[in-house]
Amino acid sequence: MSGEVQQNLKRALRLLMKPLIKLLIDQGISFNEFAETAKLAYVEMAVRKNIAEESELNRSCVAIMTGLTRKEVSAVINRATNDENHPKATSRPARVLSGWWNDPKYQAPYGMHLEIPYDSPTRDHNQQN
Repeated sequence: MSGEVQQNLKRALRLLMKPLIKLLIDQGISFNEFAETAKLAYVEMAVRKNIAEESELNRSCVAIMTGLTRKEVSAVINRATNDENHPKATSRPARVLSGWWNDPKYQAPYGMHLEIPYDSPTRDHNQQN
């Protein structure tokens, strides 16, 4: 593929990804989670192409097609087959930001967001633990 075609494809990809990235951010999905998902999609499509062309899985060919190392390809394939039904926990900052963004009690008029209180509610100091 020529350099100009690749540049145009990259520009189109960036435009297509903007609404998707906005949605991912709104839902608290981090870049690392996105990157792992993209890696999985790359490997899946390369595996399908490899199997269609060769009849058996060749991880070296998949690595060349995706730009990943053979070790990464193997790890992605293993994770996909072993952990497909086990969703990852979201990071604490992502949960806080997602809650702040989506919880109506932190929204002001006109879609503005209220500040998140830094300090926890004060305890009754007379209470014994």
